[in-house]
Amino acid sequence: GLTVAMNANPVAGMPGQAQFTITYANPGNTPAQNARVRFQLDDRTSYVSGSASNGGVYDAAQREVVWNLGIVPSGAGERELTLKVAPVEA
Repeated sequence: GLTVAMNANPVAGMPGQAQFTITYANPGNTPAQNARVRFQLDDRTSYVSGSASNGGVYDAAQREVVWNLGIVPSGAGERELTLKVAPVEA
């Protein structure tokens, strides 16, 4: 199966925004089929339009960004996905 890790950092010059980096790999001996990574936004954050890397798609109804990775080969090293969020204005 896939290993997944995530970290967040402030976006330089954009107060309140954060960039999330999701790192995934497949260290196993079997390819991961129909792999998908989902990032759920909470009610206090909004997705920064167009900021998802590598084909990530924002689903406004579900408040999540989804990456359909397809097949991740066995032994695949670390790969990164990124997106940006901003605080919801009150």
